[in-house]
Amino acid sequence: MENDQNTQKTKKAKKRALKQTRGENDRLIYKRYRPLTAWNYFWRIVLYAIPVIGWIFLLVHAIGAKNPNARCFARSFFCALLVVAVIGGIAFVFSEVDSNNPEETTPEETTPEITTPEVTTPGVTTPEVTTPEETTPEVTTPEVTTPEVTTPEETTPEVTTPEVTTPEDEVPSTPYFEPRKILAIGNSFSDDAMEHLAEILVGEGYTDFILGNLYIGGCSMDGHKARIDSGAKDYSFRVNTGSGWNTVKESIQYGLDYTDWDVVTIQQVSGYSGIPESYGSMQYIIDYVRNRVDPFVKIFFHMTWAYQSTSGHGDFAKYDKNQMTMYNAIVNTVQSLVVGNWNIEGYLPSGTAIQNLRTSYLGDTLTRDGYHLSYDIGRYTAALVWYKQLFGADLSDLTVVPQKYPLVAQHLPAIKEAVNNAIENPFEITASTYTEREIVLDKMTDADRAYLKSIGLNPDDYDILDLGLVVSAYYNSTSNTTSNLVTDAGNSPGFIATKLFTVETMPVGSVINILSGYQYRLEGWQTLGVANALERRGNSTAGMIVDEALYEQYTYIAFNLSKTAGGHPSQNDFDCFRIYVPKAVQE
Repeated sequence: MENDQNTQKTKKAKKRALKQTRGENDRLIYKRYRPLTAWNYFWRIVLYAIPVIGWIFLLVHAIGAKNPNARCFARSFFCALLVVAVIGGIAFVFSEVDSNNPEETTPEETTPEITTPEVTTPGVTTPEVTTPEETTPEVTTPEVTTPEVTTPEETTPEVTTPEVTTPEDEVPSTPYFEPRKILAIGNSFSDDAMEHLAEILVGEGYTDFILGNLYIGGCSMDGHKARIDSGAKDYSFRVNTGSGWNTVKESIQYGLDYTDWDVVTIQQVSGYSGIPESYGSMQYIIDYVRNRVDPFVKIFFHMTWAYQSTSGHGDFAKYDKNQMTMYNAIVNTVQSLVVGNWNIEGYLPSGTAIQNLRTSYLGDTLTRDGYHLSYDIGRYTAALVWYKQLFGADLSDLTVVPQKYPLVAQHLPAIKEAVNNAIENPFEITASTYTEREIVLDKMTDADRAYLKSIGLNPDDYDILDLGLVVSAYYNSTSNTTSNLVTDAGNSPGFIATKLFTVETMPVGSVINILSGYQYRLEGWQTLGVANALERRGNSTAGMIVDEALYEQYTYIAFNLSKTAGGHPSQNDFDCFRIYVPKAVQE
């Protein structure tokens, strides 16, 4: 009995000892593997996120923390931090590569959908490739005696007062991208600016681009807003992918949906371009474009030009019929409403480029009717502004000029200078350094020397003038085309035209010679862009010597050459007409 009691006591003691041991072990295990609380995790995350100091604690805990839970959490945080660092490093390397070697993306080029447009002009049923002077839906010019081009007149819009806010002093910068899809919401002035842009792009090697122009002659911002609301198909929607302009009659919605435009330009109608109170619809148009096209589409403002000093445009009176008053009003308006406006990416200072070029030897001769740009130099200058500003182009080696107007090449130095200065100083006039026109000479032949001797002149006293001849072209100084070459009329192939001359380039004492079988017509202007009021001269087959009386009648002179028997002259006929200038005058 006593032994049984002792045995039971021993068993109970062993149980108590085992239980005590297990409790001690449980306490040790719990202490070693104690779970981390939510706040413990939180403060560890905050600590490990601190640069340098936090990272030191992270490494210490990841290596030497006694609690495996704490050690494992530190190690997992370290791994996550390492992954983030690697991904960030890779992204940085690729971003550097992209910035140093920008990859040109090729947008998917689409072809305008050709449908039978609702055209208001009689006889036009399908879109065709045209030039702007052939698609102007405005007022036509009366009683033109030769095949001429009608010029649209701008209508006077209603003026609405905008809520003008004071912009910040931040100036929109030139974009660091090459847009391939550019749409203008404009009028005849956007037509002028874009006409030669496609030809420049093709000549410079661009092949995958789309130019679009939603054009209504004389349309103001209020007019565009009204058509946004109505959806009216009032626009001549013109598209060019490098092979000419195709036109359909459509709505602004159709034009905006046509493709995923990179750049959309807006502008005010010219007569109100210098009146801030007329810009009330600008923000409405911008908002609509962003909602319709892309919230991040780049909006550019086209700053247009002041009228020619002699312009008869009805809205010129708003600026006291003063060119500088109008130019300054346009500049001030753009500075107050466009510069610093975060809704607008930048501006296209065509107006300043034109004003700069007017200080050159070309003078105030850059319009065809007092407000629309001349088909050659004026339009080309505006297109070059768009090309340089939107594409960041270097114009130094540019030689591309419109095929229809090859004489533009003679003025490239002055044009490039005017454009470069406009981009650099868009709100001030930079005087041209090309104030005198150089006399460009040709090579005198034995036949030239023989002719001068036959009329009693010493060939050594003369040089022969470069004529800048253009085949299939002529001038009509009394028509609406004024100083612009007519190259697309039915009778154009019957003529060769010279470039324009002044008293500086064809001085008094110059000798004119025409070969037998040919004739010339002298065309003259007092002011380029204004039709000659004098009776147009007839054809002549006799030579002449330029005298002072000629320049009392005209400031600018050019010649149309043709065969007396008819037919189409070519480059083989260039030697039929010669002008010799005295060396003494040149010196």
